[in-house]
Amino acid sequence: MLNSCDILFDEDLSMKFFAEHIGKSINIILSDGLEASDEVLTDEYKKKIALFINDFEIWYDDVFNAIKDYFNRKGISITLPDDVELMKIFVLFEQNEQGLFGLGFRIKEEQEHGCGLKIEVCDSIYKLTKVSHPNK
Repeated sequence: MLNSCDILFDEDLSMKFFAEHIGKSINIILSDGLEASDEVLTDEYKKKIALFINDFEIWYDDVFNAIKDYFNRKGISITLPDDVELMKIFVLFEQNEQGLFGLGFRIKEEQEHGCGLKIEVCDSIYKLTKVSHPNK
C-alpha cells in the first residue's frame, strides 16, 4: 500500500509501482502540461494519486470490461485479460482539482494504435469518461 510520501516523480515526471492485481510494474506519469509539473506537490495531491493506485483492484476490472465492450462493438474480439495490457497511467489534474487519470493500453489485436481511457475520481467514486482508439 502506497502512502503520499511514496509518490516521488523523477526528473522525467514519472515513477513506477508494482500492480499486484496484474503482476507487473506500471509507469505513472505526471503530465508536463500541468502547472503541477513545475510546483512542489502537496501532501493532499500525493494522497489522491496514492489512493488511485491503492484502489487499482477496484477500478481495473471495470476499465478492462469497458475496453472489451468498446472493441467488441468495433468488431475486434477481446476475450482474455492477456489481450489488454496496461502500459501507463497519466496524472491529468491540477493540485486544486478532482482526480483525472489517463490510462494507456496495449491491445494485442491492435498493437499499432493501442487504446486510451480517462477515469475521473470524486470522493473515491471512479467514473470512466472516455475510451479512445486512434485512427478508428
